[in-house]
Amino acid sequence: MNAKTITIVDDDPLNAVLLADVLRYHGYDVRCIAEGDTFLASLDDAMPALVLLDIQMPGKSGVEVLIAMRERALRAGTKVMALTASVMPHEIARFAALGFDDYHAKPVDIERLLAQIRALVGPGADAPPTNNAAPPGTGS
Repeated sequence: MNAKTITIVDDDPLNAVLLADVLRYHGYDVRCIAEGDTFLASLDDAMPALVLLDIQMPGKSGVEVLIAMRERALRAGTKVMALTASVMPHEIARFAALGFDDYHAKPVDIERLLAQIRALVGPGADAPPTNNAAPPGTGS
C-alpha cells in the first residue's frame, strides 16, 4: 500500500478527473475508476491508502462496494470515504454503521475535503508551489 495513493470510484468522469487533478496538485498519487466491480477487481493488484467512493453509481453502489471489500477482507489499512449528495442525519449515521471512515457531501468543498484526506492519510508527497497560481479545478 502506498501511503499517498487515492482511488476515486465515481461514475461521473468529469467529477473524477477534476477531483483527481486537484489531489495530484497536492501531492497524491490518484487513479480513477468508473465502476464498483472494476474497482473490486483491481484490488488484487494494489490497495490504495484511501478510497473516495461515490455512493450512487449504476451497477454496484458505493455501499455494496464497501460491503464486498469487508466480506473479502480487502479493507485492511485502507480508509474509505463516502462521496454523496445525501447528507441527511440518518444517512450519516448509516455510513458510520457500515464502516465508512468519513463522508463528504457533493458538490465537493475542496478545502474541507483536503482537510479530511490529510486527517485520514496525511499530506501528499509534495507541497503545492508557493507561487500564487490557483490549483486545478478551483476556477481562480
